Amino acid sequence: MRVTAVGKLLIDEVWTRLCEVISHDNDAAAMANAPQVLETTGIPHALGFGDSRDRATFTVVTDAGEQKALELGPDGGMSLGSLGDEPKALPLWRQRRGENYWFAHVPEQQMVYLQYNRCADDPQKPFAQWVAEMEDAIEGIAIEGQEIATFLIDLRNNGGKPRSYGEIKFLELANSKLQASYSTKFFELAPDDALSVLPDIETPGSFAQWKEGRDPALEAIAKHRAACEPASGGR
Repeated sequence: MRVTAVGKLLIDEVWTRLCEVISHDNDAAAMANAPQVLETTGIPHALGFGDSRDRATFTVVTDAGEQKALELGPDGGMSLGSLGDEPKALPLWRQRRGENYWFAHVPEQQMVYLQYNRCADDPQKPFAQWVAEMEDAIEGIAIEGQEIATFLIDLRNNGGKPRSYGEIKFLELANSKLQASYSTKFFELAPDDALSVLPDIETPGSFAQWKEGRDPALEAIAKHRAACEPASGGR
């Protein structure tokens, strides 16, 4: 399935207008934030393609080639389930995205998975404390005799350029009580001002993979690891 229009505009023009209001350093950050912005019905209306301040209509084409309209309202009425397109399961990189950082042991893949979403301390568990707990957990896995063949750091939900501001903190505006965020540190993680650090093996995803609960990046990593392992009986 693919979205072809929102309200009055085709999706290419919707994307152009969204990029004018989404704070982003590169296309990856804009792409990551666009779905959340579109779910806020007042923004499509303000940008000239929502039906009203509290309604927006998404035109989609299903896998069978049928064109359908989905309405998003204040009650979150839009549902992929009505089209039979709810995902079977969420892959790891789509889980717990509201957390700054987290990790999990994936024994069936002999992997420790670490998702780093924001360059900011979690007030409930500062980064240094969290790293110490992760190290203890990994040591416990090793003591139990379980092999860890891959330690994976997933940055896909962490937008921004290699050279950019981070170490985010928050404040409350005195009169409106709205929460605002601000950066406190400039990071230089690359010698030049590249927009993104591109992987050696690019794995663009598809809606079909999302619907199946598959992660093309993890599949590529597993395939690459298998290709690098010595053949049985070899060295």
